[in-house]
Amino acid sequence: MRRWDYRLRQFRFAAGGRPTAEQLRLAERILPVQLFQLFLTLQLPELAHACQVCADVIAAGFDVPDLLQAALLHDIGKAKHRLRLWERVLIVLGQAAVPEWETRWGQGEPRGLRRAFVIAAQHPVWGAAMAAQAGAGERVVELIRRHAEKGNEREMRNEKGANKTGVEIEEWLAVLQAADGEN
Repeated sequence: MRRWDYRLRQFRFAAGGRPTAEQLRLAERILPVQLFQLFLTLQLPELAHACQVCADVIAAGFDVPDLLQAALLHDIGKAKHRLRLWERVLIVLGQAAVPEWETRWGQGEPRGLRRAFVIAAQHPVWGAAMAAQAGAGERVVELIRRHAEKGNEREMRNEKGANKTGVEIEEWLAVLQAADGEN
């Protein structure tokens, strides 16, 4: 039941979330000009979500510029294809009721009923490319690209030795994912 409560809160936030002026000022202090301009391309609910993720990262005791920038930009790939309210509902319900849809429907072009699932699955890769193009650092780009990894994907990556940035990035990724999951 707790999962459905979380999904209901997530929906309410997605339908009406707005960043405060204070949150936007904080984001402007954290992000270089080009990245702040990119950040502002997000829809209002994503801006509010990103600001809250960043606030939770800070509350967890992390004041590392790369991690804070990634917290603010982790969903920037969603700016490439804007989600409609009914698509947000579809994703939330689909992930809760039939989680295998996310994997099966998350490939290909964002069209038709699959559009929402493609955006959900592909936004980390799109966002990493967008952030890199806007001048984000390598660690910020990696955190954005990997923020939606599931635990087993992270374990497989580490077993294969693909993690070149060390334990620090793994700790930051865990903090980012925890804050994202709470919001």
